[in-house]
Amino acid sequence: MVRMQPYWRDFSVERAEHTSAAAAWLVGQFVNASLPAPATHHDLIEFICASSLPRPIPVVSLCENLNSQSIIRGVAYCKMPGDLIDDVVRAHPGVSWWVTKEGLHVEVVLPANAMSELRTFDQIAGSLVVASWKKSEERKNTSLTGVALVEIAIQLDAAGLVLKDALQPAQWEKLRTHNQKAGRAAIKTFEKLAGSIFSHMLRRRLYTARDRYIDATARKSDRAKPPIPKIFHSPNPVIC
Repeated sequence: MVRMQPYWRDFSVERAEHTSAAAAWLVGQFVNASLPAPATHHDLIEFICASSLPRPIPVVSLCENLNSQSIIRGVAYCKMPGDLIDDVVRAHPGVSWWVTKEGLHVEVVLPANAMSELRTFDQIAGSLVVASWKKSEERKNTSLTGVALVEIAIQLDAAGLVLKDALQPAQWEKLRTHNQKAGRAAIKTFEKLAGSIFSHMLRRRLYTARDRYIDATARKSDRAKPPIPKIFHSPNPVIC
């Protein structure tokens, strides 16, 4: 039987289990189903796996980044599940997917040394913003909601990060001047900053962290991508 080598750009050969039990979730499988909108990319992956025939693909883990993008029009699938999964994952920088005998994994996988050049704040805050970012295909815009801003601020405080080290010098100087006159109302935590008249400072700094994080995760590794092992090659697909 002639088998085709798939072209999966974001499939992690290193993390996948090269066993017949793991490959069975992809080889010889097919999806022929429709999903109405609206749906997040997280929903799309779950739908692809549930609709895979002759047997559904168990989902082991899906990263929160997949919730940052949605579709506004329904989709009709007639393709192999591995191709569909890779198509969805490609829209998310730094995210990879693979299979083990337990099922599908979709997680953030950073290139070797990608984070070494980033400050700790940009690493932590950047990943949090990417996971919370909302994109509207209908309005062609992106945003970080007020609720998400506060939630991220709470997590930054929990991580032990400090405002002085995170803010830009001009931002910190303005906040320091305010705090000198504010007494008990001084702003000393990210959570308090997010709920203050200076919340725009945090929002701008988070946008910068997001851009730096995306740039770092999008960098290609110096190593050549290993070919997909033959165990994952599938027979010629049925034409719908």
